Amino acid sequence: MSVESTEGSRERQTSMEQAASRSGEDRRYDLLALAACLCIGTLALGLGASREVGNWGVETDFFGRDVVQAGLVLAGEPYTNQHYPPGYAYLLALLSRFTSDMFAAGKILSGLSAGLIGFVSYRLLSVLWGRRQALAATILTLLALLPHAFVASADMVANLALVVPMWLLLRREATVAVCAQAGVAAGAAYLLRYNALFVLAGIPVALLFLGEAGDSWRTRLVKMAVFLGAALLVMAPWLLVNWHRNGSPFASDLHQQVAAHFYHPQGDAFVWAVADMGQRFASPWEVLLHDPWQIAKTFLKDVLYGKAYRLSWYVLGFPAALFAGAGLLLYLQQMTAKRAAFLILCAAGYLLHGLAGFAVRFYFFLFPLLFVLVVLPLFHFERMPIPGQVVRREWAIGWWVFSLVALAVAYSSYVSARWFLEAEPTHLLDAAAAIKSRAAAGDRIMAVEPHLAHLTGLNVTSGAVADSLDQYLATVAVEGIRFLVYSKHEEDYWPGMRVLSEPDRLPQAYRVIYEHGPSRTIVYEIEGAGPRH
Repeated sequence: MSVESTEGSRERQTSMEQAASRSGEDRRYDLLALAACLCIGTLALGLGASREVGNWGVETDFFGRDVVQAGLVLAGEPYTNQHYPPGYAYLLALLSRFTSDMFAAGKILSGLSAGLIGFVSYRLLSVLWGRRQALAATILTLLALLPHAFVASADMVANLALVVPMWLLLRREATVAVCAQAGVAAGAAYLLRYNALFVLAGIPVALLFLGEAGDSWRTRLVKMAVFLGAALLVMAPWLLVNWHRNGSPFASDLHQQVAAHFYHPQGDAFVWAVADMGQRFASPWEVLLHDPWQIAKTFLKDVLYGKAYRLSWYVLGFPAALFAGAGLLLYLQQMTAKRAAFLILCAAGYLLHGLAGFAVRFYFFLFPLLFVLVVLPLFHFERMPIPGQVVRREWAIGWWVFSLVALAVAYSSYVSARWFLEAEPTHLLDAAAAIKSRAAAGDRIMAVEPHLAHLTGLNVTSGAVADSLDQYLATVAVEGIRFLVYSKHEEDYWPGMRVLSEPDRLPQAYRVIYEHGPSRTIVYEIEGAGPRH
């Protein structure tokens, strides 16, 4: 046997051993990522299962909007909300068939979606940066999502739907079939939240970067058309229904929130502020043309500073945020077509959300990008020389520094989750028991927050309807209200409720049946009131 053939055989053997080693390492990363997703998903489901009431804030929207719309779906009645499309209501209605109630269904959807966001993020980042960076970024993403993963809300489901079309587009070469798959996913995302518009607009732009070097403009345009056609096919049923019921395929009241963000002194955090803008502006064009300079000034301030600052410190936190700047420079330095496409899509989503006020839940789809910016410098500069050695040796410190960052993110998530759980108004369970012991079929309850209506099964009339005691008394009489709820929390939300805070000022027919001192919650039963026929 010749020397050349022996050396060639050794090289092939070495190459095979290296390939096997890489394959084994890849499998370990895959299994660790899967374990992390299952762990966070299971933990979220467990924490959610322990919750009986629902908190203020986003779960107010869940009970007041999503549960109501899902109930209409189950009753075979038309979907009526114009703020969001009907996709989540249908998912909630479907899952509620297999759970104890819609609150349980909402928590399950959020927990499952959080784990799936982690899985999809890992697969996506593996394509862009390799499995090691993907695993680290996915772990941080999952830890940051945990405080939101046991909350009954459409946010986690909708953000999962935003990440999926990005992954489908970037996981392999952008063939016509891949574009069709991404289009179907983007269309489904639109049926969950209208903010999927940035995916529908961003992917055609990204396709300019993803074609083969020799692709003609015609080929690229065909791929764009296939993507948009597939998305339109999925969206078409809702567009037609919306057109028939509301006069336009794109009818929505989201322009009211945009107007409140740019023009109202209180911003868009309060429903009454948004409703006030709805009285002033009838269309998006009226909002944009009313004061373009104010919009431009506020928008630039938000996207260049305000929202970037909040994402850095409310999502990444210390010390993770310290690494993100270096990570962005490395990202730009090591740019590829797929990395550019991902950055374009994330930037489009970030800019679109500049049209509304800041809330972390709007930006879950950005977490994979934000945390990959954190981990890139950790592994790029990970080897540190050991001083005083005759023969040069190094410490690989990337995973050690990552562990410290992950510990800080985990602690921040623990604090947020604990605060959320402790803030839950569990006293409403006692209030609900007091109401149910006196309620009859068809009784109505008036409250600003919809939680007691859900817990008691009564129909609710919003308490955000009056500014004086006389107005409340008249509304209660006209609506046939049997139970009236006051709390300091609801007064903060709707100041007009202050007139209900002193039982002695109300007529004798308003009898206090429940009172909770720490939260200043009062439930009145109106004697002689009953169901209206």
